[in-house]
Amino acid sequence: MDTVLVRGLLVIEHFFPMPARVGKPLPIGHVRARNADPVILVGGYANSASGWDEWKRSLEADGFQVFIFQPPTTGLGDMEDSAKAVAAFILEVRRKTGRKVDVVGFSEGGVLARMAVARLGALGSVDKLVSLATPHGGIALNGLYDALAGIGALKRAIPAATAQLLDGSELLLRIARDDAALRRGLDPRAPRYASVFSRTLDPIIAPWSSMLGGAVNVPVAADQSWRTGPNHFEMFHTSNRAYEATRSLLLDESDTTIRRAALGVVDE
Repeated sequence: MDTVLVRGLLVIEHFFPMPARVGKPLPIGHVRARNADPVILVGGYANSASGWDEWKRSLEADGFQVFIFQPPTTGLGDMEDSAKAVAAFILEVRRKTGRKVDVVGFSEGGVLARMAVARLGALGSVDKLVSLATPHGGIALNGLYDALAGIGALKRAIPAATAQLLDGSELLLRIARDDAALRRGLDPRAPRYASVFSRTLDPIIAPWSSMLGGAVNVPVAADQSWRTGPNHFEMFHTSNRAYEATRSLLLDESDTTIRRAALGVVDE
């Protein structure tokens, strides 16, 4: 099952033409980008490292130093193990660069980053923690999961992270308790939390599931005027507005500037 999921997503990624970059380029030699924290990109459920290709190219072209982390078992295994690996990677990048890092976690990757900071040793090493299309409140597919888990052969094939990402899961409730004080800014070592998510409802995630208490919550509009927001796949690969809003967060721009980027508001 794990191999089928990962290869299936790779087929989808290669089937659809991907842009050379996302977002409008920053001016060449942009000082704030050159001086920004190193950026770690953390993949999500069944995502390969190549899924970040468009973002990596774009961030590097904009002057950022970028590192990609792919969770063990491509995020399909126990999320506790994956989060420990994320924490170790954060500490290693900080050791190499001598600087605090910013983390952008897509989907499950946003939850893994929260876990790494809250209780796995990365607290104090992360300046900004940006989740991208992350189901902080869980994915509402409990009925489908129960039906599949009721079939013996399928139950054994369902990845461990599937149940952990469902709404109401013990893991999601625990991490909400673990980092509540950090998100409220009650610890000086806490990162700045932000959640960037689509304004539209799709089969994977709902906007209200991505909202995170104590974070800067940034709903993203679709690049096309006739749509409400990008879908889960587009948030990861092709959404200019998701990228530009995230980039504004990494550049420490104002909340107003960040939200205007997410909505595609152009200054006159």
